[in-house]
Amino acid sequence: YNLRAQVKDANREFHDLVADVYDQLGSREDTKFKTWLEDKIKKLKGLTRGECLLDLGCGRGFVLESAQDVFPKTCGIDISLGMLQKVKGFRVLCGEVDFLPVRTGTVDVVVAVALLHHLWEYDKLCSEIYRVLKKGGVLYIDQDPDTWFTTLFGLPLRIHKYLFGSYKKYGELKKGLTQDLFDSAEVHLYDGVDSASVLKKLKESGFSSVECSYHWTGPFGLVNRLVGDIGFPRGFAPYF
Repeated sequence: YNLRAQVKDANREFHDLVADVYDQLGSREDTKFKTWLEDKIKKLKGLTRGECLLDLGCGRGFVLESAQDVFPKTCGIDISLGMLQKVKGFRVLCGEVDFLPVRTGTVDVVVAVALLHHLWEYDKLCSEIYRVLKKGGVLYIDQDPDTWFTTLFGLPLRIHKYLFGSYKKYGELKKGLTQDLFDSAEVHLYDGVDSASVLKKLKESGFSSVECSYHWTGPFGLVNRLVGDIGFPRGFAPYF
């Protein structure tokens, strides 16, 4: 039993626990964010002209809803059976993202939105994604915090965590949630994910073209309206 397994188990337990209150947080209900994500998915369709999209860490189906009118075939995978039981009208599988229950070379687009900060490491994930993609397929990762941003803005982030942190919001809605469980599931939420390391692992896994950008657009409505989809240098925007 190692840290990777510990984080997996924590994510399974945490998301099973909060599945029935997850939508009450309203963190992804911002109309501008929905429109932004739908536009990204349409661009992915244009890059591949394919028909099958696989959503990793699909949760209750937020990305699948945005993709349903764009891709003829969609499928979501999540480690939490509790979350998947809340998904309506979409094909979903319960499984681990670094051991994908998907045949080799069968997927046109893989999407991972707000997934990486829930994982301890990414080597197996990157190689598994490369395995299931068709030749010419595309992987799209977004909504994960980057380490440079969390380092540069460590103090205000700690203040924000104390005043408005997700644990406090979840705790008000769900009794039985502990700080240890939350921190283990959201393992890189506050220290961030090293995007440069992820890009390196993707190249090592076989991806021929890897691009990265940094932005503010996410599940917070006010920020979306103020900043929009403006790109920033690394370290000056939270998401990559």
